[in-house]
Amino acid sequence: MTTQIDRYIRTETLFSMIGSVAVTVILFHVTFGMAGPVPVWGAGAFVFDCFPQAFFTGLICTILPGFITRSRAQTGGLAALEVCPSIGKGVTAFTIIRRSIAAGLVSMVVVGPGSAAVLQALGDNAIAWWPALGAKALIAAAIALAATPLGLRTMLRDLQHAGGRTAAR
Repeated sequence: MTTQIDRYIRTETLFSMIGSVAVTVILFHVTFGMAGPVPVWGAGAFVFDCFPQAFFTGLICTILPGFITRSRAQTGGLAALEVCPSIGKGVTAFTIIRRSIAAGLVSMVVVGPGSAAVLQALGDNAIAWWPALGAKALIAAAIALAATPLGLRTMLRDLQHAGGRTAAR
């Protein structure tokens, strides 16, 4: 049975995935242009770009839903999730920022070296433009799919504990 918390998290995760992919596509065009092979190695190349992409995607996919959820809690918008308005004040901005930085660092530590290992095994010095764009979009979607629900479950658990309610799954 799907709970309201599950629906809320799924919806926010979908928005994170769409936003992350959209921003990634735009930044890919700015960084690598609109056509041609994408270099794999070196400063500003594909692998190098995976590190900041992963960090900022993990950070944004945790910080934005975190602040949005806290704001909704403070205004009574999460009453159906058993979160009352006064509880939203119990989760500080520092807590959200700290967790978001941690999510960004974990994303970077997993995706950066992982991308390097895969591309090292393939042995190419350049990737065709479309596959490179697709890989970057897939990376963004995967990070959002992992970071957003984890961050939201932690946030909702904190909000519910602050009010003496049961924790989110």
